[in-house]
Amino acid sequence: MRNLKIRQARPDENNFFADSWIKNMRANEPFKNMDFAILSKEYFPVIQTMLKEFDTFVATHEEEDNEILSFINFRLSDKFHMVNFIYTKKPYRKLGVARELIQKTILDNKHGQPIFFTHFSQK
Repeated sequence: MRNLKIRQARPDENNFFADSWIKNMRANEPFKNMDFAILSKEYFPVIQTMLKEFDTFVATHEEEDNEILSFINFRLSDKFHMVNFIYTKKPYRKLGVARELIQKTILDNKHGQPIFFTHFSQK
């Protein structure tokens, strides 16, 4: 997708990230049938910690910096790169937004390190 801006996330966006993360978890196994209130109560603090301790970057429209199209939460190190979560809003899926976000945050900084993913979703 053209005209994307990749920028570091702002703290005031953390609630959007956590909410999207939890909703996506609930749409997939093994959380699919879990009560949303319980899932939120148990995972919200974990997600908030990851948002605080890891890097989060967003893809936005170049001309509209406040509309988040996609985000990634990750950590780069000399030994390995760890990706916790990648999310793209439905209208922007299959357009290469997440691909460009991964390229500019992870792959452009990869020098032979393996990449690990801590969460996997099918949607």
